[in-house]
Order: sequence, then structure tokens, then C-alpha cells
Amino acid sequence: MYFCYLKRFLLFASLFFTWEINLYSQTENYYIKNYNLKDGLYNNHIRSITQDSSGFLWIATWDGLSRFDGYEFKNYYQVPDDSTSLPDIDLRKVCVDRYNNVWLSALYSLCKYDRENDIFIKCNNQSVKYKTVSSSFSAIATDHYGNLWALGNKGFEIYDDNSHFLNCRLLNYDGKLIKCDTIYSFTFDDYGNIWIFNRNNLYKCNYFKSHNGSDFFIKVVNKFDIVIPKGKDSNFYPQIFRIFYNNSKNNIWLTSNLGLFCIDIKGGTTKRYYDNIPVDEFNKNNSKIIWSSKEEGLVIYSPDKNSYYKKKVEDLCIPETYFIDKQDLIWTGGLLSSGEGAGLFMLAKTTNLFSYYLDNIKE
Repeated sequence: MYFCYLKRFLLFASLFFTWEINLYSQTENYYIKNYNLKDGLYNNHIRSITQDSSGFLWIATWDGLSRFDGYEFKNYYQVPDDSTSLPDIDLRKVCVDRYNNVWLSALYSLCKYDRENDIFIKCNNQSVKYKTVSSSFSAIATDHYGNLWALGNKGFEIYDDNSHFLNCRLLNYDGKLIKCDTIYSFTFDDYGNIWIFNRNNLYKCNYFKSHNGSDFFIKVVNKFDIVIPKGKDSNFYPQIFRIFYNNSKNNIWLTSNLGLFCIDIKGGTTKRYYDNIPVDEFNKNNSKIIWSSKEEGLVIYSPDKNSYYKKKVEDLCIPETYFIDKQDLIWTGGLLSSGEGAGLFMLAKTTNLFSYYLDNIKE
């Protein structure tokens, strides 16, 4: 199915295509393929990409969801007066949790895909099956255990034990509730801390239980002022990709679709990096550090080789998201300079294609 198709396709492609690359040290080659409306993709503006345990790619576009099996796209979209279709347009993110549930967030809404019936179920404070305290949502993510977290207007909603949502209020240092409607995205670091991003500030948060153990809440433990340029396109959705620590140097590294930033914890300053990252800032076990921006395109940094791959595809002016699948293929998408969607891009490292094909040729 998906994997067999791609490995044969990529082997063929690697024999006939080479791509000019911009590197600062060791050479790496990537084959790049674009999928768009002509190939069956529902919308060319890609917002988020993920993969389920069956190998299907799920692609959230601006106004529809596409499932890709390596051969063709199956599309889902909002149908007026059909409560089982997508509840909204302006899709923001798609996630797969540890139970292989597919979750989708749109502007102010959250829904779960019902595989058995091939429909979508809306989750909010009026829902019968997936009831939440929040009535609207701004972002979703999964933690390192694969649990789904949704940020709503009444705090975080955690999908617990594959059965119900657990509400956790978001509190500031002083214990006062934080308004959640200005938050763009959140993510988790390798230590289980929650990081919340709202353009001008980055908040480090921890998970707490009340003294009686009946209430749960998320509390801000550190706040960092960050200077990140504003995107000019209103359709562009700012996202944090990953957070990295360098404890020995008191640095926090932030990868995003607005660039790569380093926060000096002691000095409280933020610096943007395009390249020339100091040696030993990242653990060499991190095979790929990826960020994107309008100025740079997509950047892939390999700490073990201290190498940079920069690809500013002419048709992919503003990469908005990326995903590395189980085959180590990189998928990305974003906007054209005109503001229209650029489609879905696949990047495959050609140096690994032959060994990968030979290892799996018997399948």
C-alpha cells in the first residue's frame, strides 16, 4: 500500500532527478515531489500533517481534510446542514493520539473522526459523547505519551483513558485565570513541560493537582518576552514546532514556521539564527532540527554533521508546517508569494533510497 508504493516511486525518481542544494558542510540530496489539486488534494493550502498507525497521512488544509494512502487522496469537507461532516472551515491542526484517534481543530472548533462510520463528531460543552467544559478551541497537540490536549476558552481539555475529557484551568503566577483566545499554539518539551506561544510571549507551564486531588490545573512557571516578526498574510497560522534545552548554557531553542530562535534564560534576550549555530548547542542524537520562514524556506539542520540543507522552492514561498513520517520522508506545505496555497511537498533523502529499497524488496 502506502510504503510499497513510495519506496518504488522514490527509487525510480532518484535515478533521474537531482536538485540544487544550499549546504554549509557535508552534502545531502533530497528528491522533491509536489502534490496539488490536480492529484486530488482537496485544497492547496496545507496547515498541518500527521500519520496514523495504519500509515495513512492526514492533511489538514484551509477548508478540508485529505487522507493520503500513497496512491490517492480521500477528502472530507464541510457540508451545510450535515452535522456528521467537518464542523468548520479554516482548519488549523490534525493530530493522532495513542489510541489512533484522529482529531482536528478548526477556527474555534474541535472534532474527532469516527472511523467505524466515516463521520466526524463535534466536541464541545453541548456534546453528548465528547463533552468538554470549553465551548470553543484554539489549538491541539499530543504529549510524549500520545495523549491529546486541546486548548479551549476554559483552559486545557485532556482526552483521558480513551473515554472522556478532563478539564485543566490555565493559571498565571498569581493564580488568576489566563485568557486563552490570543494563544496561537502550544507544544511539549522532552521533560514534559508545556510551552504556550502567543506571538509576543513564550510561557513555560507545569501540570499540578489541587491539595484535595480533585482539581487539575496548568500554571505558568516562567515567562519569556520574544520578538518574532508578524506575518503579513492573514491566512498564515504561526506555529511552534519544537522546544530544545541547553542546560549547560542556559539556552532555550525554539523552532517554528517563523524561524529559529534562541532565548538566553539568564539575560532574557532573544536572538534569531539563520545558520552558524554554535557547536554543541543541540544533542547530536537529534537527527534533524527543522524550521521554516518566508526568508529561508525550509531548513534542515543535522547536528551530528553540522550541516544545513536550505530549500527555498520557488513555489513554496512560506512553509507553514512539516511532518516526518515513519519512512523518514519529510512532508511540508504552505503559501505562495501570492497568498495562495502551494500544495503538498514530499522530500526524500536520496542517499538512503537504495539501501532502503534493498532492505524491503521482499515485501
